[in-house]
Amino acid sequence: MLCATRLKKILLLLIIFCCQARAVRAQVLPTAPLVQPPAIDREFRAAWVATVANIDWPSQKGLPVAIQKQQLTNIVNRAAQLKLNTLIFQVRPACDALYSSQIEPWSEFITGIQGDAPIPAYDPLAYLIHAAHLKGIQVQAWFNPFRARFPLSKSPLARNQVIRRHPDWIVHYGDQTWLNPGIPQVQHYVLKIVMDVVKRYNIDGVHMDDYFYPYPEKSSKGGYLPFNDVTAFSTYKTHGGNLPLNRWRRHNIDDFVQRLYLHVKAMKPWVLFGISPFGIWQPSHPPTITGYNSYKMIYCDSRLWIRNGWCDYLAPQLYWRITQHAQSFPVLLNWWAHQNYKHRHIWPGLYIDKVNGPPASGAWPASEITNEIQITRAVPNSEGAVMFSMVTLLRNGGGIDNALPQVYRHVALVPSSPWLGMHQPPKPACKLETDSLTAKENNQSEVLSWHTNTSTVTVRWWALQVLSSKGWHTTVLPADCVSVPLPEGSLEASIIAISPSGIASPNALVNLRPSTGSGGKRQNHPDGHSTEQFEQTGASK
Repeated sequence: MLCATRLKKILLLLIIFCCQARAVRAQVLPTAPLVQPPAIDREFRAAWVATVANIDWPSQKGLPVAIQKQQLTNIVNRAAQLKLNTLIFQVRPACDALYSSQIEPWSEFITGIQGDAPIPAYDPLAYLIHAAHLKGIQVQAWFNPFRARFPLSKSPLARNQVIRRHPDWIVHYGDQTWLNPGIPQVQHYVLKIVMDVVKRYNIDGVHMDDYFYPYPEKSSKGGYLPFNDVTAFSTYKTHGGNLPLNRWRRHNIDDFVQRLYLHVKAMKPWVLFGISPFGIWQPSHPPTITGYNSYKMIYCDSRLWIRNGWCDYLAPQLYWRITQHAQSFPVLLNWWAHQNYKHRHIWPGLYIDKVNGPPASGAWPASEITNEIQITRAVPNSEGAVMFSMVTLLRNGGGIDNALPQVYRHVALVPSSPWLGMHQPPKPACKLETDSLTAKENNQSEVLSWHTNTSTVTVRWWALQVLSSKGWHTTVLPADCVSVPLPEGSLEASIIAISPSGIASPNALVNLRPSTGSGGKRQNHPDGHSTEQFEQTGASK
């Protein structure tokens, strides 16, 4: 009994000593000062994902759906690994669909037979959007508006293919098959196709490349094959038109671009509309430049589109080297920047596929691409670029994956487009929740939740920054994600709301360090909000 009594006394003294030591420690150790997170980079970092001829996805026709999905997941994961923030996915190579459409047939590049749906059924565009948004990566839908059939297509035409339904809209040009842009019903049809996707999918952008009229093909008799739109042009003249043929063709495309831009903005103003024209508007613009004349040969007045603000960004395909005098990358980029009267974005296309192969074959070093990216950062409204194409990144062609981290060191948000809306979201309100089973299983002890008032400004994205002993880590999250488990050892967290036009809210800073006055429990920093305030207002998705 005596030993037991002594043991109890000793234990009691130890408990009292530990409590006193803990109190002394709390008084002696001050709470570390809070640190504001670094500003998040703003840069458009995109890659084209070409589906025509299975360039990037799927790797071949007729793959099992499970492999198709895995390849899409691999694309998203590689983009996230390289800190890209946008994938431009070709959803309509040639009057077909790589998504679930009630208007046009499934593309043969999926199943091998045009019109045959994937089995088991799934929607590649919806799948990609979901997977990419979870990683904070935007998805733009890429359309080829007037190409009706790709020359290398093998399968028979589906019953609902437009060539079958409207042969009077079709122009056969060499080995190509084209919708005639000069027929008003054709333009209306293509507008309907695009707007169907804008309406039904949570896309972040609509993208057009340089195919409006076909690139000229040489005739065996010399010169170029004529594009047979005589009937449509005669109809235009009959109805009082007075433009000559070439100007009429350019007007057809100008009218289509302007109408499509206005349609997109009327339905979903935040959806970006971009075009990637041929990189040279006309030779001698600027004076040292020579090369193909896209203004005269394919009837693209791309300078007019950017000058009039008929797009949110222009991505001229600047597929030449920095030192290539007659088509110099920096000279052309600066010229395009000077045409940008409305201060839209100029995000040039980079030809990363040129790094594949040994230098003796004419391949570029990967440093050519990183140097071009550095050049864009010095040009106003040109913070960003689009890379062609994703397959080079998937295969680390020419060591490009090793080079990009030199310029893409941190996560970046897509630059804002203030002409689409200047309203700033309110600062988020945050709270720390108690331990959850999920958090414990992932060695994470607490969950950070947040919300903001969306009655005036919708939230499109959240930018979360978390401070640990290794520094700040940034994650971009979709709008419907309003809580995350915090890694063990987190010291601070900052959350920012991003509007659909890219405008950022003030950041809410949360102190995750133990507080000296709360028995070791974490508390929100005064810059944030209390749990009680959060629960009264409720979370907003």
